[in-house]
Amino acid sequence: MFVLVIELLAEYVRKNPKIRGIPTPGDAKKEVKGTLYMDDVTLCTDGKSVQSLLEACKDFGKASGAKINVDKSQAKLFGRWDLCNKPLPFPIEAGLVKILGIWFGGPGSAAKSWNELLAKVKQKLGFWILRHLSIEGKALVLRNDALPVLQYVIQAWPLLANVAWAVNSMVFHFVWH
Repeated sequence: MFVLVIELLAEYVRKNPKIRGIPTPGDAKKEVKGTLYMDDVTLCTDGKSVQSLLEACKDFGKASGAKINVDKSQAKLFGRWDLCNKPLPFPIEAGLVKILGIWFGGPGSAAKSWNELLAKVKQKLGFWILRHLSIEGKALVLRNDALPVLQYVIQAWPLLANVAWAVNSMVFHFVWH
């Protein structure tokens, strides 16, 4: 039910001219104001628009009964934020921040995302290797269970050479074990 209701807030934020998003690379006319996935909401704005965004969330809460869980919320600041004249109601994260399972926010975030993913793929293949599958069965496991998790992270971070080598090594070991 929450998923249906939160889309109303997202649409309000998208259409609100007082709330500016983050410009997308390559096209200065497009901007990202947020992402939604199930009950995970990530909102993006600049220092001038943050109060308008918080007011929109407060107004939405009055109408829907939903409110920001300050204990589970955090802010990640990029660039100049001296234009934001009021304090934020939740903690400011100085280090990396995890959004929908992917790390962002500074040097090492891509490597950390890929390392976690490699551990997950290794665990999946370790489980399946105990099953003594045929070559066809192993191909099915690779295509449908182990490798699709790579697609998610590769949308945010480019595939690093050492990650490609590690995946190739894991797949080779899995297929020919």
